[in-house]
Amino acid sequence: MKKITFSIFIFSFLLGGLFYLFNDTASSKTINNPIVSKIDEIETDIYHPFIDDDWNLWGLDGSKLKRSEDFGETWDEWYDFEKIGGGLARLPIYGAVYISKKGYIFVGLEDGKVYRSNEPQGKEFEVVNVLSHPKSTLNVWNITEDNDGVIYHGEYANITNPNYNPETDLKEEMFISVAYVYKSEKDGAKNSWEKIGSFLDDSNKVNSFVWNKEAATIGADKHIHSTLVNPYTNELFVTYGDWNRYTWKSKDSGENWIKTEATEGYTGLTFTENAIFAATDFPYASNNYFAKSVDGMHFEETFKLKDSLDTATYDMHSHIVNNESRVIGIVHDEWNQQHDFQSAVVYTENEGTSWEVLTTTPKGSTDPVYIGLAHGRNSIIPENFPYWIISNHWTREDVNKTGEMKITRIPVINIASKIIIPDTIKKNEIAKIKFKATSIDGIEKIELLVDGDKNKCDKQSMECKVKFSEIENYEVVLRVYDLEGNYSDSKPEIVEVKS
Repeated sequence: MKKITFSIFIFSFLLGGLFYLFNDTASSKTINNPIVSKIDEIETDIYHPFIDDDWNLWGLDGSKLKRSEDFGETWDEWYDFEKIGGGLARLPIYGAVYISKKGYIFVGLEDGKVYRSNEPQGKEFEVVNVLSHPKSTLNVWNITEDNDGVIYHGEYANITNPNYNPETDLKEEMFISVAYVYKSEKDGAKNSWEKIGSFLDDSNKVNSFVWNKEAATIGADKHIHSTLVNPYTNELFVTYGDWNRYTWKSKDSGENWIKTEATEGYTGLTFTENAIFAATDFPYASNNYFAKSVDGMHFEETFKLKDSLDTATYDMHSHIVNNESRVIGIVHDEWNQQHDFQSAVVYTENEGTSWEVLTTTPKGSTDPVYIGLAHGRNSIIPENFPYWIISNHWTREDVNKTGEMKITRIPVINIASKIIIPDTIKKNEIAKIKFKATSIDGIEKIELLVDGDKNKCDKQSMECKVKFSEIENYEVVLRVYDLEGNYSDSKPEIVEVKS
């Protein structure tokens, strides 16, 4: 009943509510005054939780797999992999949980093994795949499932090459490559995994994306960033970095591969019905932006980061609420010791035409900062899920840590929806929009914007006067601020729109 109850609640609320469409101009004004309120911060060592079909959260805490049935409020231990000699999950991305469509639970730990439950939602586990190095693992973008139930995973690690000589060797030889991709057509069972992806030569002997000197123009790198299926097209995408940065796709379950024209080895990758969105994750290259592709081949900048947010983009997810698609991105303040940056949560609800900064961490924070989102399959949050849940961790191991590990939980109902203007309102007409709103903290001011332009509003009469210009489509949004100047949890309702 949990899922049905929340779906009805969100639908009934947003039907008369407001989802604010942000634009690039507004973004620069909200970096230091984020438009969000009533968010929860829950102390936990869980990070990057997976959301199952029943809206339970699953995450790792060292060697322990835990589950939350209350959106992260409390966590119960499901299984301790120490029981079978398993390793640990290590922050920020060494380890992952994935639950297949049939309910099998997959876990990656930093021990070179992939574990699977003995049955759907099972309480016992076994090793089903052994990776190429004992310090390899899965990360949260590295296990996926296609529409036919075929399961894939990439391999991730940063393993220093003990024979590396900085005087004579190329920088690409600094790490031992573990850039392999694996495939199972039998529900990920033991002895069902095969390596796929042969990019080093034409003989198909290597079966890996691994970089080497002889094949530098087509080779890969030290690890796979993302292995994800686009559920709308059933295409498999593989991205890698950090030296050579490429993105490949396969239309036939990994039998053949097409090198896309993307110039990055993206980390976060997510999908909508009309587009693919990606996070670049390489701040030193001055390419800090979110990318978009409409054909799965050409990726172009859709949101360039600026000023204190000009740092690594990292994670991306899409989310459908009441049949409207939104894309959420994480700006990750990973290189904080060199620069005075902020991490942030940003999003778009119009396929990247405009973006807004939803919330940020303070500049130069030594508390945990944003890194990633709770996710479902293929970096897609389950439809109508009522929260955006963001993992937090410290920027670097050697930073002067303060605060505690936590997740930041943002209720989707606190982000408003678009106002629908009746067809009876003609172009060039002046209209009055009357609404009602209550706020626990009082109402300081109200703003109504038409395509980013503010219009005159009266908080006493709860009316806004709007003049529409000659444009095809109007994006009209209403914001209510409390006495502290924050966006208020005011549950506004449109009462009347008239000429």
